[in-house]
Amino acid sequence: MQCQACGANLPDRFSNCPFCGEPLNAVAREPGADDVLEQERAFVAPLFRFPPVTVAIMVINLVVFLLLEARGGSTNEVLLLVFGAKARSLVFHGEWWRLVTASFLHIGWLHLVVNSLTLIQLGMVCENLFGRARLVVLHVLSGAGGFLLSAVMTDTISAGASASLAGLMGALLVFGFRSYRRIPPSLRRHFTWYLLPWVAVMLGLGMFYRAIDNWAHLGGLLAGAALGLLLDTRLSPSPPSRVTRVVQGVAFAATCLVSLSAGYHGVVGARDSLELLGPSAGGRDELGEIEVLSRFLDADPGDAFLHYLRGEARYRAGRLPAAEKDYRAALASGYGSAAVKNALAWVLALNAAGDDPALDEALRLARAAVREERAAAYLNTLGWVYFVRGDYLAAVAQLEAAYRRASRATLTDRVREVLLPGNALLALLAESSGWSVPRISTPPTGERREEMCLDLYMLSLAYDAQGDGETARARFAAAEALWVPRRDGFREAIRFRELALATFAQTGAAEEKGP
Repeated sequence: MQCQACGANLPDRFSNCPFCGEPLNAVAREPGADDVLEQERAFVAPLFRFPPVTVAIMVINLVVFLLLEARGGSTNEVLLLVFGAKARSLVFHGEWWRLVTASFLHIGWLHLVVNSLTLIQLGMVCENLFGRARLVVLHVLSGAGGFLLSAVMTDTISAGASASLAGLMGALLVFGFRSYRRIPPSLRRHFTWYLLPWVAVMLGLGMFYRAIDNWAHLGGLLAGAALGLLLDTRLSPSPPSRVTRVVQGVAFAATCLVSLSAGYHGVVGARDSLELLGPSAGGRDELGEIEVLSRFLDADPGDAFLHYLRGEARYRAGRLPAAEKDYRAALASGYGSAAVKNALAWVLALNAAGDDPALDEALRLARAAVREERAAAYLNTLGWVYFVRGDYLAAVAQLEAAYRRASRATLTDRVREVLLPGNALLALLAESSGWSVPRISTPPTGERREEMCLDLYMLSLAYDAQGDGETARARFAAAEALWVPRRDGFREAIRFRELALATFAQTGAAEEKGP
């Protein structure tokens, strides 16, 4: 027997349903397997119809991403700001539209692919369950709610559809629990308890990987859950009243107007800033970036992260004193991340020599950065600070550690890079449990190749200063084997290659090679 009120299977001897308390007059014969299958098919089939709104959102995401790539790269923080990424100071100084546009920007191909795969699954179900107009409301308002909470809680740049996707997940959870009795029994857990682990994984990853904006995920999840309580679905027990239809229609119209307004502001703002950046030629226009960031800082001169970004642009442009000023402003304004400490330590070490008091500050900052994160770039900076101070033994130790970290990729690193970027949870578990993670060698490319060349040239100088000419020559030869001339990103490697060539030309340890 089956209770028609809650769907529970009951023995014939029961007079009342022990789950919902309904009397047995609400109990009917348990349907056969064919009836159950037909019930499930009738519920599931409409959920997998072609979702035009979801596909349209995916197309918009792809088009915006291709525009970013064409202008210089989707990982360029300045371009992300220009195209409408979330930044606290800009949001709270009138650029509210960034709360909407940030959901349509993605940082790197993998970010776009992962979010697109998630969107096609969640979006299709939500679009067919709530309706096309309500999906627009869910997607836009969940994303805006997520980035609003992020703007309140963090001062970094963030973008991506994941805040909206968290909102869709929250709306589905609310639907599952509200409509529990109207969902076929075998499918109920798919809309309730089976979704909770995915929510936990989404929020858990954000706790362990700094690049994930967990506040945006949490805000989107809460906004989507709230909207799930307000919006009707095709399983609502009764047709919506006229007042409900009017309210939801007004909400849809307002969402469309807000979205169009945000898109207009984003296009106009991007056009003005892109004129400053000039046409893209595959590289970065540092002077244009400095001007764009200076205009952003006019809105809020105390924004620490914008100071850090301008410091990076000034450093790439060769304006070291101005870069140092911006890095110090970022630290003074409360942005004390390992990245800004490392950047300031590096600039101080490049400008100092011998017993310069600035080297004491550089050493303190470099050590602090390494304590926070043992990245290859931070170990490299610490090694160079030791070198400039004349402590060649410590310099060799740190630079060798930097080279090992840059040249060897753990299995966790490859999983993070290829399948699930940012899954630092695996690394944390491996470190805490003492699990030996297999190491694999991968061909060095891009930034990793650049870092390896830089480490090797520095090591050749450190070994030479230490009096170990044979090892110095070996390190220099290894760097030359990796060297790719005229690559725009190899600026630091170019600097230290020239220094190593000049040093070995004087000592006869190596012959100068042409580019």
